[in-house]
Amino acid sequence: MKDSIQDNYLKKELYELIKSDESIFDFIQSSSLDGLWYWDLEKPENEWMNPKFWTVLGYNPDEMPHKASAWQNIINHDDLKIASDNFTKHCENPNHPYDQIVRYTHKNGSIVWIRCRGLAIRDKNGKTIRMLGAHHDITEIKKSEQELKKTTEIFAEAERISNLGAWELDLSTNRTYWTDNVYAIHEVEKGFDHNKANGIEFYHPDYRQVITDAISKSITEQVSFDEQCKFITAKGNEKWVRTTGHPIVENGKVTKLFGVFIDITKQKQTEQKLEQQNLFISTLLDNLKVGVVACDENENLTYFNKTTQEFHGLPQQKINAELWADYYDLYLPDGKTKMQKKDIPLFRALKGEQFNDVEMIIFPKQGKPSIFVASGSPIFDDEGKKQGAVVSMYNIDERIKAEQALKESEAQLKELNTTKDKFFSIIAHDLKNPFNSLLGFSDLLVKNALKYPPEKVQQFAQTMNSAANQGYKLLENLLEWSRLQTGSIKPNPVKVKPSDLIYEVKLLCEQTAKSKNIELQSLNDCNDYILADKEMIKTVLRNLITNSLKFTKEQDIVKISTQRLDNHVVFIISDTGIGIEPEHIAKIFNIDCKLSKEGTAGEKGTGLGLILCKEFVEIHGGQIWVESEVGKGSDFKFTLPLCND
Repeated sequence: MKDSIQDNYLKKELYELIKSDESIFDFIQSSSLDGLWYWDLEKPENEWMNPKFWTVLGYNPDEMPHKASAWQNIINHDDLKIASDNFTKHCENPNHPYDQIVRYTHKNGSIVWIRCRGLAIRDKNGKTIRMLGAHHDITEIKKSEQELKKTTEIFAEAERISNLGAWELDLSTNRTYWTDNVYAIHEVEKGFDHNKANGIEFYHPDYRQVITDAISKSITEQVSFDEQCKFITAKGNEKWVRTTGHPIVENGKVTKLFGVFIDITKQKQTEQKLEQQNLFISTLLDNLKVGVVACDENENLTYFNKTTQEFHGLPQQKINAELWADYYDLYLPDGKTKMQKKDIPLFRALKGEQFNDVEMIIFPKQGKPSIFVASGSPIFDDEGKKQGAVVSMYNIDERIKAEQALKESEAQLKELNTTKDKFFSIIAHDLKNPFNSLLGFSDLLVKNALKYPPEKVQQFAQTMNSAANQGYKLLENLLEWSRLQTGSIKPNPVKVKPSDLIYEVKLLCEQTAKSKNIELQSLNDCNDYILADKEMIKTVLRNLITNSLKFTKEQDIVKISTQRLDNHVVFIISDTGIGIEPEHIAKIFNIDCKLSKEGTAGEKGTGLGLILCKEFVEIHGGQIWVESEVGKGSDFKFTLPLCND
């Protein structure tokens, strides 16, 4: 009662003091750590807030006009309704406190938590005429509460997910104490007497001695232990647990063991699956024809599959510094300058470069250098931090050989196609003369057989028979030549005199020469033997002679002659025809530049006869060429080796 009287006296004295001295009021309202406010309900324009009311919200008091709407604009909409409802209830009922937590929007846009308390001032009739209140900033308290709540939730979730429990063994009583989670891991109720054997009976038989020895060692040597053991629960389920123990020493003696008990079954299952997967991947990579090598961010080798070791000629050994040095030396080409480290694929990938199908040469410890194609990439973790690099490579020696073989096959195919064209050209070109004779003389006989005397008919018949025989022989030769081009037969060189070959061909071309009134002369200055395929060389002579006749005018001469030159015989077919332009001389033997020109009597050519001649001559190891002058004629020459017998 005394205290109450004293308190009332002090309140009255303080009231009188503040009332008598305005500076004291100014001091209180300006130095207050809370925001103070006053509101006259009868005269709302008399609203008042001290500077702290606004500064806690980030505003200068001069920025906010003294009117009710100013603070209402920055209070949370939902909280404004709560504050308004409490205000109304407090004005109507003094026992209803005006005390709530509301949110304001700071000038910078952040949320400010305010505890708002107020007191109604009433008239003698109990009507509220004024409100006096204070704002206290509790933002930091709210943040702490939220962080604490978040942390508590995280710890609770971590305990739930980790299945971690704590245990304690009191050596003085030999009793063990478990937390709830330890009971759950053992799959027993909390009333279960686990002190029977300190829980040892739950361990798989293979691990009971392991955990017993660990506990004994921890007690005698005062050391901690950390063991992973197989475990059988009360319900017969097999689990893996991790149990750790730490000795508590008092007066130099272990009095208790304290530890944690964690269910790591899922972790173990994952590890086993990972081991199986790694074994599968390792086996797969070792049996692939692709080499794989990896390193960490510190340039240490971390993986080297069997194929890579075989590619590089390295021994089967674990990854170590010696193997790394051997790998680096593989890029030392036969004693030449070592490849720059930055150019080695693994270091290129580690540098951050990603590349595909880069060709390089590896010089193994044993064997020949090989060509490889490498692809590489840096390795990043989930946060984008570089962890290392990996490179794969495969040997392309066989592929290159296959590509070369393919190119050769394509060239052969092209040559065969060209040969086919040549073959048809020969048929059209070389069979033309005998068939001309056959058609010409047979036409004469059809029209004039009854008019001609028997001797004339007999002469024509003999000529036709000769042309038919020559054409048949030519056809046989052409068929044999086609077999030669497809590889069915090989040239059959025999010992033969040039004069014999010239004589046979001259007979075949005689009729064509007579039809143009051209004299066909044979001058043989060489009686030595040559080694040649008779039918091939006769084809060459026939083409060259026919060609000269084609471009020689009537009543001129075509000469066939031979000369000995060292170990060769030179065949010369000379004419006094139209000659060849200088720009065409280099093209007439080229299959890519076929030239065809009408003869002096309008004869048509295929443009392939000289190309065939060149091929046949070169098969025999000879050469063919032409010397010509426009308007004066041409000399076609080719050489064949003499027979050494």
